[in-house]
Amino acid sequence: MRTQPGLPILVGALNHARDHAFALALAFDELYGALNDFTGADLRNADLTGVSLEGLRWSATTQWPSDWVEQIEHGSAWIHRPVCD
Repeated sequence: MRTQPGLPILVGALNHARDHAFALALAFDELYGALNDFTGADLRNADLTGVSLEGLRWSATTQWPSDWVEQIEHGSAWIHRPVCD
């Protein structure tokens, strides 16, 4: 059985693309985490009107506007103490 002449080049290109896609996915996960990590943040003066807090990560040290505290605490799930999502 004879190998197609372009097959090794194609396999190499696919492997290269896969490696770059994997690296890009890891970078995206890190960026997403950084953009949504509000653990320890002082948000007391933030206007959260219309802001989606879904996926936002916070902790017991995150400070919320006083009129949002109850809503935040009831609408969150502990990932591992002291971090919520």
